[in-house]
Amino acid sequence: FTQVDIEALGSDDPLLDAEVVLLGFQALRRAGVTDLTLRLNTLGDRADRAAYAERLNAHLDRFTEDLPPDVADRRHLNPLRAFDSKAPGMERILAGAPLVCDHVSPEAKDHYATVVALLEAEGIPLRHDPRLVRGLDYYTRTTFEYQAGTLGAQNAVGGGGRYDGLAEDLGWGERFPGVGFGLGVDRILLALAGGGSPLPSRVDAFVVQADASLTGEVFALVAELRRAGIATDRGFDGRSVKAQFKLADRAGARWALVLGSDEAARGVMTVKDLTDGSQSQLPREAIVAHLAGGTTP
Repeated sequence: FTQVDIEALGSDDPLLDAEVVLLGFQALRRAGVTDLTLRLNTLGDRADRAAYAERLNAHLDRFTEDLPPDVADRRHLNPLRAFDSKAPGMERILAGAPLVCDHVSPEAKDHYATVVALLEAEGIPLRHDPRLVRGLDYYTRTTFEYQAGTLGAQNAVGGGGRYDGLAEDLGWGERFPGVGFGLGVDRILLALAGGGSPLPSRVDAFVVQADASLTGEVFALVAELRRAGIATDRGFDGRSVKAQFKLADRAGARWALVLGSDEAARGVMTVKDLTDGSQSQLPREAIVAHLAGGTTP
């Protein structure tokens, strides 16, 4: 099979989880995949997952004689894979099993709640699925799957998750968190209801967040610009305005859109043309129309 992968490395910010999940969802929609939904769950941190594995194995111990070979063979390495099994009888065995999302740390719950809130604010049709584990042993915290209703029972077209400890496992020597997804090209081709659209090759706009309290507004603006076909990026991890402008320059952005407390209070944004340094302010509701039309403010 052929797969398209996206990986975002170097940050454990839940905003990045939401960005990555939204990117995959929008890419599938723009490709023409219809009846698209998102399944979402949290696996907690590594310590949460290890403690939960013991609880799940204790539950599976009650059904030792009934476990199918695939579950029996690997449950001591990764008992969570039991939820991936389609073997007869597993639905009955797992009916009373503990759920991983009920055994995660407060920090992991807050991380997940932020991801869900941001995606719901964008109108993404998501379903919290406490049994979604995605099978891979290195996933932590957010895990997700895209499903196309046109495919019937085997409806997954892609999915992914966060993997904050994978770099260390591979010998990197330091913590290097990441989140990403894979989309199955063959699955997409089966699900397509129409042709896709070409993706932009560069960044048109970079949104600069000048006030930490405006995260929701910035997230919504980035999503709105992307829906309008404007290639847009933003910074993460509470970077300074100066650092965000450096990122905009590195990305080759045409415009920098600055939103701070003063702009938010007046319902405007500062728009800077990075090709000539000129800047002006526009009403927030006029931003998309100006950039979509290629108009220099």
